[in-house]
Amino acid sequence: LQGATNGTIGAQGDDATVIMGVNTAGTVRVNNLANLEALLNIIANLAEIACLAGGAALVVHGCANKSVTSLGKDFELGPGGRILAGILLAASGLITPGLLNWFVASARDANLFS
Repeated sequence: LQGATNGTIGAQGDDATVIMGVNTAGTVRVNNLANLEALLNIIANLAEIACLAGGAALVVHGCANKSVTSLGKDFELGPGGRILAGILLAASGLITPGLLNWFVASARDANLFS
């Protein structure tokens, strides 16, 4: 690549970042959303695992125990309520990554982070 040591990068439309004096022969576009998207993917995957584990624990606890007491007081949530809450928690955990990816894709399409 001869002559590629003193390149300049011009704007790529109205929403691009200009970088001067970079040693390149081509055009580089800065992606401001990439780090945020990676962080949100990590958070979404951790939330999915936690919700699935918590939901499974609630379902098993609802099937195994008939009543719950804590400090001498009965909880109002019976076995069926714990099973339903566990199923809803697990379902919300499965929805989380897709929902966050939908928000990130909407932000990318609307050019909110460029």
